[in-house]
Amino acid sequence: GRLDEAAALCSLFLRRFKTGYSRVAAGHHGIVALMRLASPKRAVRLGQLWLGGRTLLDMDEAFGLDRRIWLTLVHYARACQAAGDRPALGQLSQQVNDLEKAKVDGLWPWRSYIAAYRNDMDGYGEAAERWLKPVSAYVATRSAPHLDLLAESMAPRIRHAEEQGTTAVKAMLDEWLSLDAEAVAPRLRRGRLLLDMKQPGLAAHDSRELLANPKAVDVHEDALRLLLAARNLQYASVGLDAQSLYQTLLSKKVQVPTSVPDPVLYLGIAELAMANEKWAMAIDNLREASEHFRWSRAILLRRARSNHALGRESLHDIEEILAEHPDHLEARLLQIRALDQRDDPGKLRSARVELLRRHPQHPESVAILVGHLLARRAWKEVLDVAVDVSDRKTAWARAQAHSALGAPLDALKALAQITKDDPKWIDSIGFAITTAAHERLADRVPNLCKTFLDADPGPEDLLRIGNTLAAADFHTEALQVLQPIVATNKFADQRSGDFYVRIGRMQHGLGRVAAARDSWDAAFPFEDGSPAFTLLAVSYMTSGLEDAANEVLAQTKQLTGHPLTRAYVHWQRKDRAAALAAIDDFRTASPSLAQTLRVAIDADLPVSTNKPAPRIETIHRALDRLVRRDRCHVLEALLLAPGTAFQAQASKGLAAIVNNKAKTAGDEAWYRLLVRAWHDDLCGRRGKAIGNLLQLVHDAPLNLPGYDELIALTETDHPHLLTTTDMLARFVRMIQYLPSDVWPYTRITTHWLRATADIHSSAGDYASARKQLECARLVAPNDSAATLLLASLALKHGDLPSALLYEMQRYKSVPKEAQGPVLVRAVDLALQALEKHKGKNEEASTNALVKEVVAAAREQWGNGEEETIGRAGMTVLFCRAGEHGLTDKVAAPRELLQQALAPYAAARLTPALDANGIRLAFIELRRAGGHKEALALVERILTIDPSLFDLWVLRAQLEQQMSRPAQALRSLRWIPRILPTAKAVRNQVAVLRALYPEHHIDEAKALHALLGKETHEARIARATLGLRLEEDDALQSLADASPGLGKDVDWLRDLALILSLNAELAPIEARMRARGEDPCFPGANDIAVQLGHLLTPSEPKR
Repeated sequence: GRLDEAAALCSLFLRRFKTGYSRVAAGHHGIVALMRLASPKRAVRLGQLWLGGRTLLDMDEAFGLDRRIWLTLVHYARACQAAGDRPALGQLSQQVNDLEKAKVDGLWPWRSYIAAYRNDMDGYGEAAERWLKPVSAYVATRSAPHLDLLAESMAPRIRHAEEQGTTAVKAMLDEWLSLDAEAVAPRLRRGRLLLDMKQPGLAAHDSRELLANPKAVDVHEDALRLLLAARNLQYASVGLDAQSLYQTLLSKKVQVPTSVPDPVLYLGIAELAMANEKWAMAIDNLREASEHFRWSRAILLRRARSNHALGRESLHDIEEILAEHPDHLEARLLQIRALDQRDDPGKLRSARVELLRRHPQHPESVAILVGHLLARRAWKEVLDVAVDVSDRKTAWARAQAHSALGAPLDALKALAQITKDDPKWIDSIGFAITTAAHERLADRVPNLCKTFLDADPGPEDLLRIGNTLAAADFHTEALQVLQPIVATNKFADQRSGDFYVRIGRMQHGLGRVAAARDSWDAAFPFEDGSPAFTLLAVSYMTSGLEDAANEVLAQTKQLTGHPLTRAYVHWQRKDRAAALAAIDDFRTASPSLAQTLRVAIDADLPVSTNKPAPRIETIHRALDRLVRRDRCHVLEALLLAPGTAFQAQASKGLAAIVNNKAKTAGDEAWYRLLVRAWHDDLCGRRGKAIGNLLQLVHDAPLNLPGYDELIALTETDHPHLLTTTDMLARFVRMIQYLPSDVWPYTRITTHWLRATADIHSSAGDYASARKQLECARLVAPNDSAATLLLASLALKHGDLPSALLYEMQRYKSVPKEAQGPVLVRAVDLALQALEKHKGKNEEASTNALVKEVVAAAREQWGNGEEETIGRAGMTVLFCRAGEHGLTDKVAAPRELLQQALAPYAAARLTPALDANGIRLAFIELRRAGGHKEALALVERILTIDPSLFDLWVLRAQLEQQMSRPAQALRSLRWIPRILPTAKAVRNQVAVLRALYPEHHIDEAKALHALLGKETHEARIARATLGLRLEEDDALQSLADASPGLGKDVDWLRDLALILSLNAELAPIEARMRARGEDPCFPGANDIAVQLGHLLTPSEPKR
């Protein structure tokens, strides 16, 4: 695994020793090492260094061209061909021709090899008779343990034969096998070719030869398939092929034939039985087949499938297959199905993660990862993984993600892919209804509702979708969906007072007054049906049936339901105190609505005592005049608006206000818009309400109540409306217009300060942004949002102590039940601050804040005994605060950290909710020397949630530190294949691929194409992998990215500089000597010694 080091030592040896036969070994091993690293260009440079400008004739005269030299020349030719270096290979070929002209002995068979590489590069194959000379099998098998030179030299000849036809290919394969009878690839290919040529006997002979060849173990299963196909073709004419035997068994109603011409036919019969679900017959024939082919994993897998189909034990066979072939896809999928039936969640999770790692692009793997991403609401990653829009397995997840990201039409397209046989069928129709209703797609909702009802949903689904439709004002469809609960006795337990109240509201709103009254009557017996009394009374009152209303009200001691509906009843009954009390119960975002209603009640129901009550006033004289004059219509328009039952009557009241323009001052028109906005908002039409308010502030740019109402309706769900350029200009004008003593009482000031702070922050002016937000806190001291914004701003600009300060201020200001999440964030900031500001001027203030966080954490959670989200990060804070001397040092940090991580590893706590704390806890455990414990725990957590990519990176780092580079690479290499946008993982994989290369050069090239240059880490990753791929600018890019390469990448760069043959050696020698004591680089001293000799040359002893 130290090929770069070996190649660098060979290079230094060749540079130090200019002559001598010992250079041959250095040249050979250096070229072979670089070719194994897939670095042909560097191999060519090293080969040219070995040749040193001498011709082959010169070398022959010096010490003769023996087998070792020829073998090195063949490897050099191979490197030239791989590097596309036509001039170098042409020069070598010419020198070989010169040797032939000089009648030098020993050219056979080397000339043939070198010519094959030259011909392959030139894209032609000369006549086989000329180039296919008898090639020594000795040379082919002894060339290198990892390389078959005979196979490589045969490749261009085979390609040339393919152009001439099947007969020529077979002749070439025959010749190949005559040179090496045990060669596996040509015999397997010849057997398949013979089968295509309708020569089954000869094909069966080749397959039998392969089955008897111990070198062909890797293709035994392929040979078995070839044998079965050959015997089926051979015996079909006499009715003894697998198909004929199977039909005979069916006709005779027996399971196994008494005899077969070849035991492989038992396997053929079993496969036909499986295809027709004759599982018992399949098992019996597989038993016979396994007696003859005990080694066959294919037979074992088919037996497992058959047993699984019959509900029998199958896991033993499956696990036996996976123990030998862990990448066996079919066995892995069958294992998951078997474990799912067994109800073993722990093993099932492990099997799914193994499938994900080994076959990341398989649809089942995609569905597994998407499910985990969906569970933690990682919407963008869901779409990045589920890129196949035709994959029905991911349709549900894609729909959820599209909806969450604001693409409802794409969500509906994904939902349309889900079919009736899918477990998510009913959920998908319900989600489609919800999406269509929310987007006001009135043309789609009725058909979707019909499909939903046809799917026979359960009562919970009916209630959920019915309520969704009702909330979106699709009342007809809502009643249609809820009708089965009303009409079907099996759903009687779903009926309640609240259910009948809601049904009645929709019926009344649709004009079905009698049906609504019946529904409200049906609500009376239920404990939660009391609001029906209020609604039924209002129904009678609005119909002029006062006596009927009084009869209803006589049946209840206290009105319940919406406060405004109750206020309407009390107003109609002239009960001023009760009406005002009901309005006091009303909660609204509007700063002025409740007060306006009180004014209207006050105007219509004056105090009857001799001593008049204090006059109640609205926010503005014009509104006061409008409300007092049109008080009855105002109360009707607003008190009847909530819900759906009486909105028609409420709209009549609003129309009367809007149309009554006689004797009104000009500014009353603005307040009619305000009343309309209130009416729309109470009716559930917030969008229309906001539109009316925008119109109001447009028509009256200095109308303070209009701005306050607009801010109240938009600041939570539509804050972008308050940050437009036009709105900010209006805010400035208002602030200039208003007296300064009014500023603290209007939200205009706060929002203008926040918006301008954001502008300053975007421009990089942290000080000005912070100043604006501090002003916002002064203006509205009870508004914790400004403190949160200050903390976020400080964190964005790297001011961790300030961020921590603001977070702790927020922690103290929020209610106790809301302190937990704030403290989790404070713990994270405290850890970041400790790491960043250790030993700097800010340390004193930072340490004081950290102590405060530690004290708060211990008060909130004790010393970490309670299993709660945030526990992992809090434990790390205790450990690091103790190390810094800020608190008592933790006595046994390894044990404490393991205890903190245990609930996540046991799935008692959800890892995704504390991902960063878990990551820090593992880093701390690793620092404490608990590498093995950390690796075991991280593996268990990743089994629970494999979508935590940061933990995969951590796992790879643990593997790397434990000198397990191959496992480190395997931990990560699957992720970019399924999620190319995981940049941090992608960068880490690129560096690992460069440090520990495998023979997956195409995969490495594809990964390199994905790498960006946007961050320091990305540039290092790109340059490091580019170094391995022999990119021309890779070395310079690494030099530009230094320092901060990391010691592994720095080591690789120095080796590459040595192999470049033109780097300054003195700095490299100094760095190699510095690495001499590091056990990670055992060859550093040897390289430093060689560099020292080169820098201070003396007469070398060879």
